[in-house]
Amino acid sequence: DLASKMRKSSGDPLGQYLYEHCSKKTQSLVDEKASDDALKSALANDFNEILQNGSIYSADRFKNVKLPILIQHSVENAPEGKPTTTAWANTSVRLNRRMLEEAYPLDLVKSPGGVFPDTEIHTASNEDSSNCFNEYITDATKRAEHDQRNPNGPRQVKPGEEVHFEGGRVQVSGQVAVMAINGLLTKVIFDKNPDHEFYVEESFPLEWMYPYLSPFGVIMKINRQPLEITDEILARDHYFWSQFSDRLTGNWITYDTTVDQLCDWAEKVYYHHDYSGFKGDPRFVRDDDGQKAFSKLRSSIGGIYQWRSDNRGGPEQERCRREAEFAFKQAFAYCPYSPEAVYRYVQLLLRMNRVNDAIRIAKTCLKLDPYNGQISNLIEQLEASREQASMAGANDVLRKVDQLIQVRRTNESARLLESLISQYPGNGQILMQAATRYVNMGDLPASERIMQKMADAVPNSAETWYNLASLQAAQRKTNEALATLKKAFQVNEQYPATQDLRAFNKNDHNFDALRNLPEYQKLVR
Repeated sequence: DLASKMRKSSGDPLGQYLYEHCSKKTQSLVDEKASDDALKSALANDFNEILQNGSIYSADRFKNVKLPILIQHSVENAPEGKPTTTAWANTSVRLNRRMLEEAYPLDLVKSPGGVFPDTEIHTASNEDSSNCFNEYITDATKRAEHDQRNPNGPRQVKPGEEVHFEGGRVQVSGQVAVMAINGLLTKVIFDKNPDHEFYVEESFPLEWMYPYLSPFGVIMKINRQPLEITDEILARDHYFWSQFSDRLTGNWITYDTTVDQLCDWAEKVYYHHDYSGFKGDPRFVRDDDGQKAFSKLRSSIGGIYQWRSDNRGGPEQERCRREAEFAFKQAFAYCPYSPEAVYRYVQLLLRMNRVNDAIRIAKTCLKLDPYNGQISNLIEQLEASREQASMAGANDVLRKVDQLIQVRRTNESARLLESLISQYPGNGQILMQAATRYVNMGDLPASERIMQKMADAVPNSAETWYNLASLQAAQRKTNEALATLKKAFQVNEQYPATQDLRAFNKNDHNFDALRNLPEYQKLVR
């Protein structure tokens, strides 16, 4: 068929060009309609020569052929004549072959191609690199100067971004700074190649990409225009990773899977090595590298959704938040000891005010990686945050109680205090505040009851025993007060770093009613 298109009668300008550049022997075989074997061999030899002698392209020859846009651009900008460099020679041969395949798709077997793409991309030049570095330095300087002027305001220098001044010049270092410059370089490459498609496997988040990213299997596509993450995009990604999980951990995670269920499963499989009911591939749970790799890929896509949830409003915000948690659940199941999967999921949970769930995720990770100091520090920060949140709510209740005490509404005050005590039974600070309020209300028995609860819970606290003795003395419970005071002094001697309670007791008028008793005098000597 190809030979027939090379004859003059065919009216094919490209076929005529090929014919004219074949050897006389091959032309004769074409004219004589020789046998296929002889003709194929001759054409192959001559075509190999033609492909190496410069571009076969001209607008007239290919007027009836629709070339892919990147091939079209490449050949239109190609140098004329025979290639003078090895690099261009290789590229020229490949482009010629591609053009023939597009022109004669039924006559030529499609070649598998080589290691590199058919068309080159414009990469960043030395000038681009210098411009990106200077752009970053200028921006980092402005942000660092802002932070110096506003030491108590929100910081503009990012966590992990090391920016400081030496001799009047700004110095930058650290991974965050390096990746910020890399981000600017990737943007240059992206913008300089508008006809290419770009995809990314994230190693470090580059913020400029987020408005353009959409899931594409296990990696992500960088779209040319910012886009909305639609229900269709979410559904396709959700289905893909649900099916993909069958090959790893089993497809059991849903939107409704709780953090406790997730952590219980992770501890059962990865910590106790109990595979009963396990629906994934046993080889996966023995493959540390595979766990880390797929967890990283999944959490990166979850990062797209989390960014959308943080920076978009309306329906997109809510559906992306929901999908982000689904993705982070899967990433955690793939590798529950991955700091990246843990940190990203924890951040999302904190945005949703689910600090207890965040602590459970972090503690499960630490159970599997007990020497990870970063995770230990994370847990301490989370627990401190939870304590602060608890105290903030409790302080609101205590302020309400104070207002009620001032207007002598003691019954309502007591109800609020008892509710608070039941909610925070082990919080010594809240119990002490409640006991103090009962004293202000004149209800010493209730205050004594709470202080007794504190002393039982923290028996090594000499101050708690002392306060309990003071309440008992105020109620003329002489024997109980003396016994409790003795206990306070004993604990105080055992832990000498605390306040000297015997010395303090000399001027404590709460015990004036006991001072003349021989038992008391013997106790305080």
